Amino acid sequence: MDNALPRSRPIRLTIIIVLFLTSFFVVKPIWHHFGLTGDARYPLFIIPIAATMLFMREMRLQALLHGGPNPAIRHYLRRISACVLAYFALLLLANYLEDHGQAHGIGAILLALLPAVPILGMVLTFGRYLKDEQDEYVRMLAVQSSLYATGITLAVTTVWGFLEQADLVGHFPASLAFGIWFAALGLSQMARKVLNR
Repeated sequence: MDNALPRSRPIRLTIIIVLFLTSFFVVKPIWHHFGLTGDARYPLFIIPIAATMLFMREMRLQALLHGGPNPAIRHYLRRISACVLAYFALLLLANYLEDHGQAHGIGAILLALLPAVPILGMVLTFGRYLKDEQDEYVRMLAVQSSLYATGITLAVTTVWGFLEQADLVGHFPASLAFGIWFAALGLSQMARKVLNR
């Protein structure tokens, strides 16, 4: 099976990871730079959606190149992909309905929380993966990566918080904390694979 697949070079993987991570932060700057308002903003969501699909495809390819995904990883990748795509769909829906004044009162609160549902799904998916993973060594590596990701997230948010208190940087949206953790999880797993070659 390995011979039938092209070898993915570390540089390609790095580029895909960078595209994936930066795609989440380019949409709003493009909105502001070009003065996009209303429905003209929504087509730009194709950037992070396409980057996410490319990233998830690369993760599946990496699993195949390293002996094929075991059932736990296969289910994990499928669930994470569904959660990420659901996140973008619900984020688009929430933004659209908010822009068009479709919700008030408790409806507005529920609408604001709508994109958080798939994020919570990703947290549960990772926990489920740790439970389903039968290989103790692989599970230990996943736990180790999650600890690195937690440390990076705490470091970034803490440093940013102190800089924000000193009025040196703008406000950090707390909703980005999971994105930092998820990105750091992927980066720590990739770094481990590259360093262990």
